[in-house]
Amino acid sequence: MDQMRNLRMEKIVLSNVGGISDIGIEFTSGLNIICGENGIGKSTILKSVAQVFFPYRAVITRRSSAESGKLAGSYNFNNVSFQFSYDISKFFPLGDDQLVYSFDMREMLKSVIFIQPDRDFNYTQLNAIERNPSRGVWDVQNVTFEKYRFDVLKQWFVNRSLFSGLDNSLEHHQIENLTTAKNAIGLLDPSTKFFSIDAKTFDITLLSKGEKIYLEYLSSGYKSCVFLIWQIIAEIEFRFSEDKVPAKDFSGIILIDELDVHLHPIWQSRIANAVAKTFPKSQIIITTHSPHVLQTAEANSVVALQTNSSNEQFVKHFKLGEFGFMGWSVEEILKDVMGLKDSISPVLDSRLKAIDNAIEEDDGDAAREAYEQLDDMLHPSSPLRKIYKLQLAGLGVEVHDKANPQT
Repeated sequence: MDQMRNLRMEKIVLSNVGGISDIGIEFTSGLNIICGENGIGKSTILKSVAQVFFPYRAVITRRSSAESGKLAGSYNFNNVSFQFSYDISKFFPLGDDQLVYSFDMREMLKSVIFIQPDRDFNYTQLNAIERNPSRGVWDVQNVTFEKYRFDVLKQWFVNRSLFSGLDNSLEHHQIENLTTAKNAIGLLDPSTKFFSIDAKTFDITLLSKGEKIYLEYLSSGYKSCVFLIWQIIAEIEFRFSEDKVPAKDFSGIILIDELDVHLHPIWQSRIANAVAKTFPKSQIIITTHSPHVLQTAEANSVVALQTNSSNEQFVKHFKLGEFGFMGWSVEEILKDVMGLKDSISPVLDSRLKAIDNAIEEDDGDAAREAYEQLDDMLHPSSPLRKIYKLQLAGLGVEVHDKANPQT
């Protein structure tokens, strides 16, 4: 009988793996948010964590300029810490490294769930209700590294919904999982909720802002959110069918690549904590490009990847209080955490330089002209207007805002 296992990645060290030269990362036991620019190695880190537990399928490669790479670190399994160190020789896409493991990883790989970034789906027709898919060792490896099929999730949800109305059909953990799956539909927007299953077509219908729609008619971002949570719930139920443990009690590792894909900024600010609250006993490691996700992060949960002058990756550390990045602005996070060199447009940058130079040279006419050009560009409530008007007043120059001539 499979047992629900307590699994945590403690530390990972990558040397010449993918595009990464040398980096070490320590993970918290709860939510971990990996951020950084495109191509810096976020997905490589997620795949490397997964690779530790999947010995029969190579998903990471050595760096092209190196003869070999190394994957090392430690994980905790049922409160016992284990060290690992593997050489990576594969570079050609169809190469096939078989890592040498110290003991049978089949004891752990079912406790690792990897959510790929491609989570959009179109309308899927069901012609019948099928039994649960098999989740042996090889099945788990296949579904972990390939695009997950939406029809599997639709089959699972429709099955559980229809049988929930029959006495003694669903077990307690399946009923709890169905409730969690229904709640996921309103996770980002409480006005969207489950409505019914069409008995003629097996289609899932929702109420969204009072209108009846099919699940497949949700926006791409909303579908992505529902997809990832349903995939986690369904996989836990499939893999641990003998244990009968609700998905909310899963204590393994959940890896999510590009958590914020397709999401509106308002929803980006909600999604990380929503996933963490849905699976509170899991270690969750995600990647993101969104400063809005980071604004909700606790102090020790962010892994900020940046590059130095030699184009080598490193983890930037921050001295933060108990509120983490919750008091930081989007611009501050973009520049200081995510490594964006400039958060303003080149045109605005040139206008700011023009007015700064004019003020520095005490050129009132040039300063007035630069301010008038700047006034056309700024947000209506930008504080820059007040700052520059005070500086221009020191030159004896009086200006008025076009949007508000009285000021």
